[in-house]
Amino acid sequence: MRGSFRGAPNTSLSDRLRQREENAKHRSALLAARSTEKGPKRFQGEDLANENSRIAAIADARLAALANVPLLPIGEDPQPLSDVYNEILRAAIEASEKGEPTVLMTWPERDVCLSAIASLLTLADIAVAPETTIDRYGVKVKSFERPKGFKALIYPYARTTHEQARDIQVDRKYLHRIHLDHLHRHSVENDDARSLKDYHQILSRVSTLSGKGRDGTIRPEFEHPTLDEILPHGGCDGIVHSNGSLLWRTASRTDLKEHNTVSKHANDGNQAEYFLYGLKRGEEHAMRKVRGGLNLILFDLTRTGRGRLGEDWVDRATRIYRLMRKVFPRVGFVAITEDPWTFDKARFEIFSEMVELRGRRPQPAKSRTITALSSLALKSREGKIAWSGVETVQVKGFNGPGRRIIDDLRAVRHRVKRGGDPAGLAAINEIIAKLRRTSCLPGSFSAFNQYLFNEHGQAAAADVIENYRVAPQVQMLQQPSQRAFVVGGSELVDSLQETSTVMTAFNRTTPMSTMLERAVGRVINSSSKTLFMFRKQTLAEFAEDYLCRVIPDLRAKLDNEMIVFSGPGGLTDIAGLAPSERNRFKRIFVVSPPRDGVLSFFARRWLPVEVIVVADGDTLKYSARDASRLAEQIREPEIASRLRLFADNAEKDVAGLGMAPIKLSETPELPEEVHFPSESVINLVGPYSKSDGELIELTMEGGQTIIARPGSALVRLDTSRSIHTFRKIDARDAHERDNICVISSSFVDRARLLLSIQANASEAIRDYHEEVADRFAKLRGFHESDKIRTLIDKMGDPNLQIATVRRWVHLEKQLQARLEDVVTQAPRQPETFSKFTAALGIPTNLANRFWHWGVRAQRSFRMKAGMEFHDAYLNILTDPDASLAFARDTKRADEIARLIRLAEEYVSPVRATRRFKP
Repeated sequence: MRGSFRGAPNTSLSDRLRQREENAKHRSALLAARSTEKGPKRFQGEDLANENSRIAAIADARLAALANVPLLPIGEDPQPLSDVYNEILRAAIEASEKGEPTVLMTWPERDVCLSAIASLLTLADIAVAPETTIDRYGVKVKSFERPKGFKALIYPYARTTHEQARDIQVDRKYLHRIHLDHLHRHSVENDDARSLKDYHQILSRVSTLSGKGRDGTIRPEFEHPTLDEILPHGGCDGIVHSNGSLLWRTASRTDLKEHNTVSKHANDGNQAEYFLYGLKRGEEHAMRKVRGGLNLILFDLTRTGRGRLGEDWVDRATRIYRLMRKVFPRVGFVAITEDPWTFDKARFEIFSEMVELRGRRPQPAKSRTITALSSLALKSREGKIAWSGVETVQVKGFNGPGRRIIDDLRAVRHRVKRGGDPAGLAAINEIIAKLRRTSCLPGSFSAFNQYLFNEHGQAAAADVIENYRVAPQVQMLQQPSQRAFVVGGSELVDSLQETSTVMTAFNRTTPMSTMLERAVGRVINSSSKTLFMFRKQTLAEFAEDYLCRVIPDLRAKLDNEMIVFSGPGGLTDIAGLAPSERNRFKRIFVVSPPRDGVLSFFARRWLPVEVIVVADGDTLKYSARDASRLAEQIREPEIASRLRLFADNAEKDVAGLGMAPIKLSETPELPEEVHFPSESVINLVGPYSKSDGELIELTMEGGQTIIARPGSALVRLDTSRSIHTFRKIDARDAHERDNICVISSSFVDRARLLLSIQANASEAIRDYHEEVADRFAKLRGFHESDKIRTLIDKMGDPNLQIATVRRWVHLEKQLQARLEDVVTQAPRQPETFSKFTAALGIPTNLANRFWHWGVRAQRSFRMKAGMEFHDAYLNILTDPDASLAFARDTKRADEIARLIRLAEEYVSPVRATRRFKP
């Protein structure tokens, strides 16, 4: 029978219902198959409890075995692993066994070394292997069962991932003994794992290490292998990095290389049983080249890792995680971050494997918050932490005239994004960022421009001011040919006009400058000291210059240090003072801190009793939400109490600004961070004119430009020796491809947080006083006055008074004082200081060290971010042995080592040199 032509076939109601039922069954079958084949193994009820107990037992066994491995900082005695690293390792073992993602937040410290985590898991896998005996030619020999092997991947990867792993050594006698015992198994059994045999054989030969390098010098760096040397690492294609093979460091600088004649299967990632893959951003397709499977993937979502991923790191991380799940379906993931907002974003969205159903939030990934008061991998020897300060917290926020414009631009931005105009979207984002940045300046925009010109010259001023000017972006968006202009319509046109009006108003004053004027007026007559802590040292110096012109009485308070303007390093310097001196600082104004920075600020051990946070409304709104969440998760009661105090007051102030607070259950998109970019022009000359002589311009591969005089001192990384060291050179001697450490203002700000100049100065002062007292006692003369006259005669300065010199040599009180109470008793003029030390017979090099550390460095409140800090850190980097000689404890020596690592991040090759006359 012929069908009806009145309608298409299979379109009746019954047909549609049947098709829907078949599609539902097919979809269920596909999901079930994917869950079985791709997803990690799931357990229910009693099986789940048994499985968790089994995995916990595995973690306990591996951590117990790892605890018996002697680990030591370079040149020191063995120390146990820190609690922070033990918690991370436990989470990594459990994630690896379950094949599930785990999100970890280490707070407040964030410098967790993922490479060290992988190396420690390798040590644990080898150490946990059960002991056994084998029959070797009729003799029972101790050995171990074959270990399982361990291969991991780090994403996003960079070479700096390994830095901290290079500071921890593994005892050579332990490595020799355990790997030699493992090697016995391969000598008698038919074990075809050539790479594993090579691995044991290479590491069993480290007993020949003695600390003696090829150049004949004995250094503690060469006595034992480091964590970075016991796990080969390379790209996803299995090719080992140039500095990633087994024992790459010690073998290249000692005679160990001649003894290691075995084949290189252990360094081939495609054959190795132990290997660490590094996957960089932009090379994600290479993950499919990994051969032999993986045990663990380490996801770096710290500030450093997010910076590597770019501004769209959330979308990129989500996409790459989904791709990794398909390529490595049963591998465990550990994501590490230090930011509460990132922590929630990662566990609720990026690594959550449950889809949203009927408006319900998906089940978050497994997560854990780890209270990390130290980022060291090995346990610190210091005792219980003594907390002090923060009795009251006040919060002062502002919106300013640009707030409504920013909200309007954000609404337009969504339409432009949907319209597919990346250039227009970038321009709008740039305008919003510059509006927020300019509103947070501690003085008017025109005054900031003039200050930069006066202090740093035209080139540096133009470079910095470009980060605040909105005219280029406004002009681009006003072009009718731009897609954003069409999509934004009249709303965009009006917003751009108002933007220009607001920026003109900022030339007269900014919301932050108005608040600071009131704040200074409130404390200027106070009998206690006050610290104003700015985001950057350069902003602190500008605020001092601007506010002293607005408030003339402020200069006297700054001169006698009743009021101090400083970057974050100033608080570090004050915390290092004697308790009687630092406790005179009763209050601190935290000016325009970053969203996450205001939280870590409250984790400092010593703070003034009164804390006032001054910031824009968006920063307070989001930091208040993060502080409330963090206070619930952190295990240190004092920090939790401070965070709650801040969150409560911030929420009240935000409500007073007419802004709705964020619910704790929400993770909204973050606003644009208030970021103050570092300069790309580093001017070591200062303002220069046509009357100046020849200058040198160095263009660096990193994009920076250094302007210097031919005799200006620079820091060059010398790679020609077995140990890479920093050397001082003149700018005239810098050539193309030289590796120069760019000591910019951002370097200074970070360095001051790592190493207190004042604390190191106190140690140098004590050494200086001891040297002067010893040499003065040996001068010719029966009485003190005779010796002083002899000293004046040697100095050749008849105008010197005996009373003046007596004060320089009367040092009994300083020698008996506590280290933190020591102050300099020495000539304040460089020429007089040189004559004084020469007359005493102090060598010139040592006298120069005493001058930099014993005299200039103690006045760090008066130092500026330009040449003075540049010279101070230059002397540490190029003469670390002197700094270490002044260091009176391992903590200070560790700070100097961390400073040197920081400097390596700022090393850039010279692309071109140019000599010019202004």
